[in-house]
Amino acid sequence: GDIVWPRPRGARLGSVFPSSGEALRVQGFAALRADDPASAVLSFTAALAIPAQDSGEGARHELLHTLARARILAGDTESPLAQAREEVQRDATAANRLDYALLLMTARRDPAATQQLEILGKSSEYAPVAIRLMGLIAFQEGQLDAAAVRFTELLGAGKYLDDSYYYLGLIADRH
Repeated sequence: GDIVWPRPRGARLGSVFPSSGEALRVQGFAALRADDPASAVLSFTAALAIPAQDSGEGARHELLHTLARARILAGDTESPLAQAREEVQRDATAANRLDYALLLMTARRDPAATQQLEILGKSSEYAPVAIRLMGLIAFQEGQLDAAAVRFTELLGAGKYLDDSYYYLGLIADRH
């Protein structure tokens, strides 16, 4: 017969604590970990409907971004990408550009994501993050030499050392 895997911890928190935005948020992350983005969308949407208590605007922004990611994973790609693109056009901060690039990566639109990351890599506090993500994209696409350049660049900057050594080791094994 089929193997029935246990549900991850947190998967029922929202039903036990339906008026807790935090419980619904945790339930949403549990759904994402269980590869159930549709349930994550429901949980995150419900969490956002509850007035936040001491979580602040940063936490709400993060939850909105995670909801957009879950929507993309659930098959609703265009609307979250359009909203993020409009946000970058309205307010082209490095944080908004990074959010947009991450959503593009989630949607497997790697060339567009790389374009946003290249802008970030040139002149922002997010440059190391952008270089790391461009290295990951190149590695996933099998562009090992380009990935090696990015990870070597990170080593020189003293950032993301563990990731850099890990991927450079994998690249060396494949050459």
